[in-house]
Parts: sequence; structure tokens; C-alpha cells
Amino acid sequence: MTGGSDISWTICKSFAPRSRQITTPVPRHSVFTGQMPFLPPNQLSMDTNAGQCAKTCFFHLQKIRQLRRHVDYETLYTLVCALVLSRLDYCNSLFAGSSKSTIKRVQGVQDAAARLLCNAPPCAHASPLRKQLHWLPVSSRIQYKL
Repeated sequence: MTGGSDISWTICKSFAPRSRQITTPVPRHSVFTGQMPFLPPNQLSMDTNAGQCAKTCFFHLQKIRQLRRHVDYETLYTLVCALVLSRLDYCNSLFAGSSKSTIKRVQGVQDAAARLLCNAPPCAHASPLRKQLHWLPVSSRIQYKL
């Protein structure tokens, strides 16, 4: 009987989490304040944040596009709002004062979502589709939130 418990202990022990060392290099000019690194203003950029947000949203749009044939319009609209637009609206006030290329990247996600919901081709202009859906452009959403 004790042999069985030794085997289960060995199996549990082998799946136990191991401590991991952080090997991410700290930027050269960072100053540690507590546990969060402080970056000088010339190294702060919303481009990486907007790029990651756009990448995640396009991934979700691709998966929703695959479901388009199997769900009705209301479900499709709910999925796009829940998985894509909510991600764009979350903390979008931080994009205030960002470069036009950053805003354009995020606007491209909203345009792709509008094309998906209206079943429009990729080359279709998105402004009439946004008007049809009663959506504001990203820059106006940012200004409205402020």
C-alpha cells in the first residue's frame, strides 16, 4: 500500500512548478523604483502597445470570421463587440497625443471589424460602414472618453 503512495508522490513531484529565473534584460537607462522600472520619457512609446492590441484583435477577428456562417448577426455583433471593440476601448485614452501611425493602426482594426459585420470586401471603404453601424472613429472615441 505504501508503494502506491510513493508513486503518486513521485508523479505529483514531477509536475510541481519549478522556480524560473527572469532572463529579460533591463533597459540600460532604467532606474528601479520599487519593483517597476522607470523609463525616461524618450523611451516611452504607445506603438508597441497598439501593435500588440492590433495583433490580438486581428487574431480574434480571424476566428470570428470563421464562425460567421454558423451564427446569426446578433451573435456575430456581440462577439465583435466583446472580443474586439472592448479591447480597443479599454484604456484608449492613453492613446491621446500618440502619433498618427499609432492611431491609424488601431483604426485599421475597427475598420476590419466593420467590414466583417457588414460582409464587405477588404478593399471597401470603412467610413460608410462605420456610419451604418453608428460607430465613431477611434480618434473621436478617444476624445469622447477624455
